[in-house]
Amino acid sequence: MGAFIGKVENKLVDRMSALAAESRVLANNIANANVPSYTAKRVNFKEILGQENMKLNLTRTNPRHLSSKLKSNDQKIPIMDTGKPVELDEEILKMTQNSLEYQTMVKLLSERFRLYSSIISERVE
Repeated sequence: MGAFIGKVENKLVDRMSALAAESRVLANNIANANVPSYTAKRVNFKEILGQENMKLNLTRTNPRHLSSKLKSNDQKIPIMDTGKPVELDEEILKMTQNSLEYQTMVKLLSERFRLYSSIISERVE
């Protein structure tokens, strides 16, 4: 993220990326809950933690998608199949927990930047 941003902020961003990936998987599970042959998927966080460099090149999957030169902080997200049917209540609960944790990470990151801004403005005056 740059020379000014520390390891704590990088870890917060990494966790937010992992939560965003998990949210996409959970949304896919919810969307396919009524498909008889569909089984629930989960993000394999053990494998994510084992990845040393978590970078993902964004790709267009549809010609109408906008291209991006940005890189996300999560690499190829390892997804495992549970082999079990989707339990809608469980997926909604996991999505809610995921959303709350993501909001917490956003708040923590925001507070860190507010602190840096305060420090910088005090030094300027």
